[in-house]
Amino acid sequence: MCLYINFKIVSGHFLEGLFALLYSPEEYSAICLHDSLHLFKSHKFAFLECLKHLTNVRTYVLIEIMISRSHDELQLIQKCYKKLYSIDLDKDITSLNILIN
Repeated sequence: MCLYINFKIVSGHFLEGLFALLYSPEEYSAICLHDSLHLFKSHKFAFLECLKHLTNVRTYVLIEIMISRSHDELQLIQKCYKKLYSIDLDKDITSLNILIN
């Protein structure tokens, strides 16, 4: 199956919803976590400063996913994260913690 998306027509939340449908829930959560972590790193936000910017969905995705998933779901997300990005989710979060301090 070949999927063609015209990015001139499709954008925003609708486009994000399309991408969410293309992946399993665990894979999509891993992708969202990765995007969220790299947003933190690229802007060098401190954790508490990110909480002030809750109008941007990506700034609280990390928190939302980590507190709303069961232990089994988090383990599946960690496996998908490792498969997609070749780095442990724990190590990526730890590297974020180094930026905060």
